Amino acid sequence: MTKRFKLIKVVMVFTVISMLLIGCNASEMKVFNALIKQNNMTSYESDTSIKVNVNVTGLSEEKQMEIQELLYMINNSDITLHQQMESNEEQTKVKSQTNIGMNFAGIVMDMNLWVDSDLSGDELSMKEIFQLPPLMMMSMPESYRNKEYMVLDLSDIYQNMGQEEVAINSEILKETTELSKEFQLIAEAFFKEYAKDFNFKKNIISYKGKETIDGKTAMVYQLKLDDETFKEFLRYATHRLIESDSTEDLVREYFSIITKFTEDMNTENEVEKEEMTQSLNEMLEVFSEDSREEVLNDIDTFFDTIDNFNILGEEGLLIDFKLDKKGNILNTNGKIHFSINQNDFNNINIQQYNTKREPGFPQDTPQTKDTPSSVENMIIDIKLEFNQDIYNINEEINIEIPELTEENSVNYMDMFKIEQEMMNTQEEVYNTDSNFDF
Repeated sequence: MTKRFKLIKVVMVFTVISMLLIGCNASEMKVFNALIKQNNMTSYESDTSIKVNVNVTGLSEEKQMEIQELLYMINNSDITLHQQMESNEEQTKVKSQTNIGMNFAGIVMDMNLWVDSDLSGDELSMKEIFQLPPLMMMSMPESYRNKEYMVLDLSDIYQNMGQEEVAINSEILKETTELSKEFQLIAEAFFKEYAKDFNFKKNIISYKGKETIDGKTAMVYQLKLDDETFKEFLRYATHRLIESDSTEDLVREYFSIITKFTEDMNTENEVEKEEMTQSLNEMLEVFSEDSREEVLNDIDTFFDTIDNFNILGEEGLLIDFKLDKKGNILNTNGKIHFSINQNDFNNINIQQYNTKREPGFPQDTPQTKDTPSSVENMIIDIKLEFNQDIYNINEEINIEIPELTEENSVNYMDMFKIEQEMMNTQEEVYNTDSNFDF
């Protein structure tokens, strides 16, 4: 039963991420198709802002004082990202730049990241360049503190390998890229077909009219969920996922690709092979026709347990998707309000504990200082607000990779070697000291 509960959690996460926007009405299908399309962009620019507000109640005065500084830091912080990306259709050539702005209650921690990779030819190249904020640079070894960039270069890693090892790792990288693209196409086909039969009883996405964004007409679709509808939707979506014969086929396809990848690597690790086979069998057990009734009963037990308390707060979940005439998402913005009661989630843990107990043992757990009846009634209120503008979709993007020199950059592998030498030196000193006789 323990494994089954773990697998149900996996199914739940899979359901939330993959199926939140699948539905049967026209508005839901518009958004779903736009998300699929967004996943296949070959170039774009985007600006994203994220802000979180956290409030904690139900603690003792002493503990409330202890967390005030942390809450102040969180509630007076924000994160912004400017991203540029371009790739070929096969996604074997990718170039990107990400400018990250982090403001923690007035403490600015800006950093930049560039990625330049080409896995299309025989000679593979992959380079990641980090421009760290000054505060982080101060923690580096003194000889590197004036360096502006930290570089992780595939060619430098290969220098420490033999020719045969380089060939094997190059093949692994190419194979990973190809298999990832292959499974992406399989998954997209599965969800497109699955969406046709998805018929949740309530409309969760509605058309809100038109809006002009940078001179372009955008159609606005709004996803809205309160706590009750959110849990009803998750229950329905999870049921549909388990009941569908095509889900078992998707799981088999996924593990077929993983198995092929492992075989191409010529791995001799029998433990890894055994673990993979076990994982496949456990996943297939959940989705197999013979186990469906029992698994669905377990899922219903879980949802019955959480039915009496909130996950979403009063403001619920509200997300606007703004699509152009081609079906591209130009803007996504919204708010998600979570309200989490510690005692409620402790009850879930006890429910699962009782379910997992061996037959013949009492199901009631004794009341101790750790059980919900005696702990503080802590309620965590989280409001997440975000906005993302996407533009220059599938257009030419100008990404400038910094020019690297010995004066302005440090190689990650060199730093790694120095850290290893320092650790070895410290270990030698410790071993020498420990051999003294008193």
